[in-house]
Amino acid sequence: SIILLTSAIFTALLCMKFIKGVDFEVAAPFIIVGYFVAPIATVILSFIMSASPTVSKTLAIPYAILEGVSIGCVCGLLKIALGEVGGAIVGLAFVVTLTFFLAGSVVYATGLIKVGGRLRRFAFLLGLGLILSSLVILIGSLINPGIYDLFYGNGSIALIFSFASVLIASVYSLITLDNAKRMVEGGMSKKYEWYCAFGIILNVIWLFWEILRLILIIFSRSNRN
Repeated sequence: SIILLTSAIFTALLCMKFIKGVDFEVAAPFIIVGYFVAPIATVILSFIMSASPTVSKTLAIPYAILEGVSIGCVCGLLKIALGEVGGAIVGLAFVVTLTFFLAGSVVYATGLIKVGGRLRRFAFLLGLGLILSSLVILIGSLINPGIYDLFYGNGSIALIFSFASVLIASVYSLITLDNAKRMVEGGMSKKYEWYCAFGIILNVIWLFWEILRLILIIFSRSNRN
């Protein structure tokens, strides 16, 4: 997990430095790749590793690097658009993400929260609801673009929706930790360790995206007021 997280962070920092250090015309093709191609590639790799966990040893690091490219491009654009404020927002999102994950790890390790069947079923329903609602919003936005702004803009509904997404991602972080623990206690082969790490890093990055969006909404609302 540390290897994958380091790979993602290092790649993201390199991408941010590259985007900030060259003309926008030079960086534009790279930004397009990071903004559109890299996310699609990470989804494909995620499906492959989920279907065949043993290939995670080969694909987990490329997955982390591609996630880093995507994060670096988006955060680099934020720094270009908002200047030092954009950099502060990115840094805050990173710190809050690590804080959330470390706090969740401590809470799980100390047994304050038990990841049992009820929590798993509850998390499944929340995750399914989030996926379905996102699909409905996407389809509705094709008919009425205002629907997208309603849930992904800077209004009150968007704020609540983003906060709920952060909570769901946090709950799933606990479940990925429990999955790894169960695989170890179940005596599964060591070759599955990369799959466990992939599951953990997947949730950390998901949590980062949700926290970054929440902070941007709060920042936008504060400027509007």
